[in-house]
Amino acid sequence: MSTHVGKLDIEYLQRPGGIAYEFITYLAANANRVGHGCALGFYLKAEMETTAKTFCDRHDSEPEERQEVNDWIETLSWDEDGRLALAFNW
Repeated sequence: MSTHVGKLDIEYLQRPGGIAYEFITYLAANANRVGHGCALGFYLKAEMETTAKTFCDRHDSEPEERQEVNDWIETLSWDEDGRLALAFNW
């Protein structure tokens, strides 16, 4: 087994509005690592879609709001295996 080390560069994404913004706030609060004013989360696309559905169900979201969240998920730069790491700063 060999270990590879890589450098991460953060590209800040455009901040969504409405319920999609509430969803990213939820993701940040529940990320894998949370520190002072920042968080790092590791996601699989299928799991994020399930999380989004649960989030929208809990908020009694309208179909348009659900689509807003799903559209935001689709804009993310998923790798070929449907994986992604997101950094959150506030």
